[in-house]
Amino acid sequence: MPRAIETVQGPIEISTIIRLARHSAFLIVAGTLLAPVPAGAAGEEAGPMMLVLDSFGSMKEKAASGVTKISAARGALGTVIDGLPEGQDVGLRVYGAKVFFRDDKGACTDSQRVVDPATGNRAQLKRAIATYKPFGETPAG
Repeated sequence: MPRAIETVQGPIEISTIIRLARHSAFLIVAGTLLAPVPAGAAGEEAGPMMLVLDSFGSMKEKAASGVTKISAARGALGTVIDGLPEGQDVGLRVYGAKVFFRDDKGACTDSQRVVDPATGNRAQLKRAIATYKPFGETPAG
């Protein structure tokens, strides 16, 4: 595998590209989770929703705010859960909680559906989110 990619402005290390992609993905997810949940149009039914928690080892790193990424994610998910309408079916999927080493089989597909979408499960969702701790190596570099 090449260590760098040639661009018009010169070579860029693959590890730099991967690191930037990971940070960008985290910021996009965090920004999305922190955004207010919009109310639907009158009489409009919302479909089931799955919340996603990243539990890979990189989540123990500190975010720009100084708190760990997992703490920021837990807080953001809690805010989303608290803002959902009572009738909203919502569940939880966790990535990165079972396979420790990035090169092990299944590292890139390490995903579990831990709470099925339903109404009336807000406390269960919050307990599940609080249970997961950063685990193992992040498979994306």
